[in-house]
Amino acid sequence: MISSNKRVFCFLLLPPCIYLNLYGFSNIGSMLSIGGLFFAYVYCLFYGKVICLKSDRIHVIVAIFIYICYVCYNNLLHGINIISGLFWWIYLLLALLLPIRLNKKDYIKIIKYYFYISTAVLIYDAYYRFFINVKDIPGIGRYAYKYGLIGIDSNFAGVYSLLCFCFFLFLFKKGKISVVYSLVYFLVTIATCSLAAISVSLFVIVFFLIDKTIYKIFVIFSLSFMSYFIVGFILTDGSGSSKFELINEAYHLYLSYDISDMFFGTGLGSVIFNVSQLPPHLLLLQLILEFGLVGLVLFFFIPVIIIIKWGKDYIYIFIPYFLVGFSVVTISNPILATLTLLYYYFKETEWEN
Repeated sequence: MISSNKRVFCFLLLPPCIYLNLYGFSNIGSMLSIGGLFFAYVYCLFYGKVICLKSDRIHVIVAIFIYICYVCYNNLLHGINIISGLFWWIYLLLALLLPIRLNKKDYIKIIKYYFYISTAVLIYDAYYRFFINVKDIPGIGRYAYKYGLIGIDSNFAGVYSLLCFCFFLFLFKKGKISVVYSLVYFLVTIATCSLAAISVSLFVIVFFLIDKTIYKIFVIFSLSFMSYFIVGFILTDGSGSSKFELINEAYHLYLSYDISDMFFGTGLGSVIFNVSQLPPHLLLLQLILEFGLVGLVLFFFIPVIIIIKWGKDYIYIFIPYFLVGFSVVTISNPILATLTLLYYYFKETEWEN
């Protein structure tokens, strides 16, 4: 393994943070990340070692590789761009192959750099939504502030801030950073106006921050009491009620598939729901309808292998991603990819007890 070098990790982990629609790119961070990954490989080549196949990485690398091969084949089969829906999985695979590691001092520095850049991006997006791109349409409520510079709407910013909140909460629980970092991400999550992200963040606080079972029971009871009002709001909210309609339509659509489509799907981007005239942006619906049962299994095989090989703490990242996926989430996500890398480097770093 090549010894720690902060510059390599800055080029590798920080460009994906710049998740912004700028200069004609839907995500300018993806273009910057290609350059960062190239620099990291040039650095490793200079030291005479390009790839690492350590035993704790190889199983995850193989799981990701199998998923990538399946999606590539599926895309070719349906006449789609071969890497559609795969950019950040390919990025994660190539990054895991790099023979680099961090020491504990540099890890904390990289974490702080990540915090500064990601919060700056999220705050800039919030400023754009609240002060520049406000939709002056009567009766739309919070939707007036939903359209920013991250993804299609602020739900994508909500996923961004939620995953960061959960990962930094994990670092706080491990005693590595202050709780202030998570608090900032939590406040930014609220500012996204994403009900799904806010709800999942509250769930995470209950189940990952509150240690005593009796407190969890009290909070769950309180939330259950509030659920009557929450469900009523969801059913009358355009975004919430449409999810139930999408699930119902997806259920009947999947039952209409032949055996081949049930197992292998109909291809990425092939499904447009009648009820919304939108693709199935719910994670499970997109996987089962467009990638089939095989694609669904291979997708979830990746986090299962990570949990087995790198530890159960990965649920701090993947469970929130999965839960917010019942609203909207991308199957190839830059924040999920970079936080997975940061989680691995955390586990690999030698911390003093």
